[in-house]
Amino acid sequence: MPGAGRNGIRWERCLFFCAVAAACLFLWTLARPLRTGRIPVVMDLGYFHLPLRTWYADCLARGCGFDWMPEMYNGLFLSGEGEHGPYHPFHLIGYRFLPLDRAFALEAFLLFPLMLLGMFLFLRRHIGDAAAMLGGLLYTFSANNFCHGFHVNYLGILAHVPWLLWLIDGATSAATPTRRRLSLVGIALLTGSQLLLGQPQALSYSLLTEIVYCCFLLEPLRRPLRLGLPLLSAKLLGVLIGAVQLLATWEFLGHSTRTSMNPYLGALPFALLVQLLSPALMRLPLEGWFYEAFYLGMVPIILALCWPLSAVRCPLSANDKSRQRLAWFAVVLGILAVWLALGRRGGLYSLQTMLPMVKHFRAPGRYINLLGLAAAVLSAVMFQRLVERVRNGQPLAWRRLALPWLGVAGTLAAALAFHYAYPEIQQRNLSSSFYAGTLMALGAATALTVAARGRAIGLFALLLLAVVDLDYFCLRGPNVGEPLWRYTPTLAEWDARAPRPPACSSGRILSINVPALCLLRQGERLVNGYWGGLEPRKNLDYLRLLPLRLSGAAWYSVYDRRLLAHSPEFAPADESWHAVPAPLPRLRLLARTRVSDNPAADLERIDIETTALVTHPIDVEDGEAAIAYLLHEEPGELRIRADAPGSRLLVIADSYDRAWRVEVDGEPRSVERVDGDFLGCVLERGAHEVRFTFRPASIYYGRRLSLFGLALAVLIAVVPTLFRLAATRRGARSPRSPSGRG
Repeated sequence: MPGAGRNGIRWERCLFFCAVAAACLFLWTLARPLRTGRIPVVMDLGYFHLPLRTWYADCLARGCGFDWMPEMYNGLFLSGEGEHGPYHPFHLIGYRFLPLDRAFALEAFLLFPLMLLGMFLFLRRHIGDAAAMLGGLLYTFSANNFCHGFHVNYLGILAHVPWLLWLIDGATSAATPTRRRLSLVGIALLTGSQLLLGQPQALSYSLLTEIVYCCFLLEPLRRPLRLGLPLLSAKLLGVLIGAVQLLATWEFLGHSTRTSMNPYLGALPFALLVQLLSPALMRLPLEGWFYEAFYLGMVPIILALCWPLSAVRCPLSANDKSRQRLAWFAVVLGILAVWLALGRRGGLYSLQTMLPMVKHFRAPGRYINLLGLAAAVLSAVMFQRLVERVRNGQPLAWRRLALPWLGVAGTLAAALAFHYAYPEIQQRNLSSSFYAGTLMALGAATALTVAARGRAIGLFALLLLAVVDLDYFCLRGPNVGEPLWRYTPTLAEWDARAPRPPACSSGRILSINVPALCLLRQGERLVNGYWGGLEPRKNLDYLRLLPLRLSGAAWYSVYDRRLLAHSPEFAPADESWHAVPAPLPRLRLLARTRVSDNPAADLERIDIETTALVTHPIDVEDGEAAIAYLLHEEPGELRIRADAPGSRLLVIADSYDRAWRVEVDGEPRSVERVDGDFLGCVLERGAHEVRFTFRPASIYYGRRLSLFGLALAVLIAVVPTLFRLAATRRGARSPRSPSGRG
């Protein structure tokens, strides 16, 4: 037989080591920023995550709070926005003790080896080493994961998914109660870790994957409760561990613009599914579509097409039922992923819009990432089937190879159709050619045929084609993976690129140009922030002059001057920057108030320099203006010195939030909402020291719940083992019973 004996073992080991070598080469390439002392800055990494983590690392170094960030949106409950996962242990430790550039590059890189190792360990429970490593390669280095390489929190949660599936396997098949208990504790810890990363949309993908997988594990178990109750308890313990971030996000969500956003925005256009057959279609941006590169590679497509016919009436071993369940799990998960990604067109996504919190997610097309996971699992199962056929000398019948070759014909038909439909795409290289997919499919189908007929060389050819496909179209794709590891300046070089105002000013900046967010690293303060996360809901329109003056903005920069056509008072300083006339100071003491339930309209009817809009009648004494001084400031705390000639309203041009607390000379007072969006409090005649502190209840209770959940998880993992060891020692020390005498 062709693969029998030691020769079979040797080529299988060689196949595995070739896959490991390919994975190491990919990781070595991705680690370029980490190796060269540079930072990845593509899109959100440089314009959003790096400024946030700069500020976060500075807060950790100074030992001050990091829940409130005064530098964005005139002040923002940043822990509730959650894009940087401030309470995750990796972030707390890494950004406290590592240099910023090392911590940032490590965070962006570490997701890929963790995902690869998790996929390998999960698949290895059911299939051989070589097939498991191939599955790990196909998912970890897929186009969709590279496409989200700049969404580090999003991709970080997805990197937990293979590990959770591996632990679910361990919890249901462990040989001892100790291993089962430790697996359940591991599930709780990883669930808490996901929640602490602060990206609930990606968490919903993880939950869907886990639920589908558990459904396929229920079949071999006689008592479903044996699986369901322990797993549910572990997940609930994980929710307890992640409570600090979950409660903060829940609190912030109710005051954000996400509640009014169209949940179907970014649904997958059905016609774009042809991208699976052609990598050139990854370069076709469509209006209203959040770009998602979900080209899976031709090797997974060809292997998946071979599975249905090869699995009919031909089990290879007694353990093949486990692999069949794994394959069917992948098929069902893939169908659900595409169905949900279609949004309103599919209908199933409408059910999600009825759930709390989850209903506010957008971009259902991102469910397509689970299709990549499903394709990798199904490909690994089919590859293992081919390995066993080559090893046992059992060639696959020719008729069972019909679907893969029909897939080749499909890629050719798609190439011809899109070649004439999109003639504007220049075919200067392979990545922009509609026929690249056909060439890869032809090679994969040929290699599959050779392997199916019992030749090990076909398996090596499949692995090589998969690696070349991933390398050329994903890792080195100009609009997918390459920017992640190639466009990597140093911190100093990146700071030099930040657009700066023409003159220095102590006022805030309105910048709708995304690159200007880099100014946060220079200590500048923004009226707005990144338009893409959870944005706080505002009552005022900051593209108008009066709200900008109230916020203390000195400069603004927009990509389209027409956005400010209704405010001709702005004076252009150069092509990019415009000066805001007469910005108001951050601290003011006002003697006039007016009740308003529509501050955006009523601002035009008052003198904003002397009068404030409030939500209820406030008694102040008419008279001369007064001055207040800022004594001390750190994130979430302001200490102010004010000398009021009479009863006055102290106004601070920082964002109002219900979590603000104020003390005047040590006595608590009520915080007022002023001019729709700002802070204030009433002061009596005389000199006062005023202290504002930001104390959200979600953080107060969330920290305690998270610490309690973490302590409970440690106790569950450690205490039973300690009791058993103590009992063993007592048994060893106790003397044997003396034998009686007659």
